[in-house]
Amino acid sequence: MRSGGSGNIDEYVYIRYTLLDRVSNQALSPDVPIKIQTKEGYAQDGAHIPIMQTIYDADGNELDSVTTDNLYYRSAQGDAKKCTSSGCTTVYGYKDRTQAGHASTWTSEVDYVRYAFQVKTNTYGNTGIGRRYYERVIIEDTLPEGAVFNQSQNPGWTYNEETGKLRYIYNPSSVITSSSWSSDIATLYLKYPCVEFGTQVENTATITLVPAKKAADEVQPTIDSTAYSQYQKRERPTTAPTRPAQNSNKSFAYSLDSEGNQLSGYYYDLQRYRERSYVFNLYFQGTRGSEYQDFKYYGVEFHETTEGNNKLDSRLYYEKVRLYKTADFKGTVAVWDLSSGQEVAVPGASGINLENMATDYIDVALGPNVTEFKVKADEGDYYYVPESTNYNSYHNSLQVSVFTKFRNPNSKALTGTSSASLYNYATISANVKDFAPNEPNNYSYVRSGYFTLYPPRIYVYTSKSHIGYQTTADPSGEYTAYTNSYVDTEAQRQRTFLFRLQYTGYKEGHKDARLYSMSLIDEDLDPSLKYTFLRIPKNERYNGTVRIKATTRDNGSEIVLATGIEPSEIDGYYVYDFRDQTAVDPANSKKLAIEAEGANDYL
Repeated sequence: MRSGGSGNIDEYVYIRYTLLDRVSNQALSPDVPIKIQTKEGYAQDGAHIPIMQTIYDADGNELDSVTTDNLYYRSAQGDAKKCTSSGCTTVYGYKDRTQAGHASTWTSEVDYVRYAFQVKTNTYGNTGIGRRYYERVIIEDTLPEGAVFNQSQNPGWTYNEETGKLRYIYNPSSVITSSSWSSDIATLYLKYPCVEFGTQVENTATITLVPAKKAADEVQPTIDSTAYSQYQKRERPTTAPTRPAQNSNKSFAYSLDSEGNQLSGYYYDLQRYRERSYVFNLYFQGTRGSEYQDFKYYGVEFHETTEGNNKLDSRLYYEKVRLYKTADFKGTVAVWDLSSGQEVAVPGASGINLENMATDYIDVALGPNVTEFKVKADEGDYYYVPESTNYNSYHNSLQVSVFTKFRNPNSKALTGTSSASLYNYATISANVKDFAPNEPNNYSYVRSGYFTLYPPRIYVYTSKSHIGYQTTADPSGEYTAYTNSYVDTEAQRQRTFLFRLQYTGYKEGHKDARLYSMSLIDEDLDPSLKYTFLRIPKNERYNGTVRIKATTRDNGSEIVLATGIEPSEIDGYYVYDFRDQTAVDPANSKKLAIEAEGANDYL
């Protein structure tokens, strides 16, 4: 017998064998070897693999047909487990102050239990054969009674309060193929406050592996895995617990123009700068002490004043204060006007709930008559710092922004030529309660911010540079740029060498500036050189006329060569060609000047 070949038709493979020996009246039992190998990792466990055998005579007539119907594919199933660092992890917690033998009821006084989840593919002793690939792992963990789940410590996990179940979905970057346990695909941190010391705590998770290219009738492996832990007592430190830290600051942020655009950089004593709003940011931050799960800062207060040593610069006034939405403040705040020496509620600025604001912030208008005000938490309400594993890190800021404006925008704010720093001060305070043994930890600091106002300034720069040469003295011709040295040859001595004189004005702060009595002077021309032509380009920014003067070498007399030249009206270039004029001998000229003619002419 020999193979008659094979071919793929749809989802079936046909293999044909031809019997070459001709035997009559004799039974034949030929062995027909067939090896089947499925696509690695994608064949489902229990897949039926039927094999049909058909016998034909030499003329192609079917003699018999039979189907082998008991062949099934055996695939290695995925496996998963939930574990701790050892069979039963021991973690620690401080003892409860009232219930003997139990851990503290405060979550900050007990350690996290760390659970890890791992996966692998079983191969039934045949490594690399019959594996099944999995594209997703779904972990569901029912929160044990007494356990505390902290979302910030468990990114990727979701908690359903109705079912009490935690859920995590792992999407591997590649299919799971290893026969060894993987590294941790997910971790879960839970705490068990008030648990009895030495009692073993069970936590079971259901782990479902979703096969890659899953067949409609394929069963997903689902594994229930349990991990164990227990708490032991940790002795309390003999030193006093760490007090919570606080931090506050005030800084100048930016200025705002009339259209609400944020502008930074230098600020000048000009009206358009004095018409802006100048914004200062104030914030308060807090941490919790190393002994406690959270802290509440009561009576938080931002106090602004224009009186005393710590005051707003007298050239400014309070335009408004901005309060920002935050989930970290529990309760309400109010804005109080203290200008009269008494606390007067600012209209519309009482009972403001920062947590449930409809917008990201609200603005409370003040005005020039408000010389002192405060933003203060209402009685019993507090800024909340939640539990964190990092005891020394500051929490999100509680922030307000104070908008200030110049009292007299039409008048200069500076005297003389010196700049000035315009300060804004605030006293930021809070009172920490819930600190054992319920003693207040008062916090109050004066903070400041400032911006600098500069007098407007103008700088003028002039420059002269050699820019190239011409082989012919053509005032309208192109020139060749050349920066290296020249050779003293007849050809090069016939060249015309070009120099550029330039006048540049630079301004700081001014919307526009005028330069009067402008003049450009070319002097001390080398005796071996003589002037050929002078070229003045068009300049639309020059208002007025200029004249050209020359100074002679022999007696130093000044000769006016041209007058009434209007740079703004020049078409391209104005050219004074010495070769066409007789007013002065070019060889006898050592100095040229282009200067403004009128006292009110300017650039």
